[in-house]
Amino acid sequence: MIRSILVPLDGSTFGEHALPLAMSMARRLNASLNLIHVHTLLDAA
Repeated sequence: MIRSILVPLDGSTFGEHALPLAMSMARRLNASLNLIHVHTLLDAA
């Protein structure tokens, strides 16, 4: 049983295309939908 769906977002339009599918799946499965913003760390070297 799926209880939670995690969607990583990077701020791109491509990444946001996953949202409608994830929302639909969460509704059908009665699961929570968690969004996380992902970014790249700058190289401090």
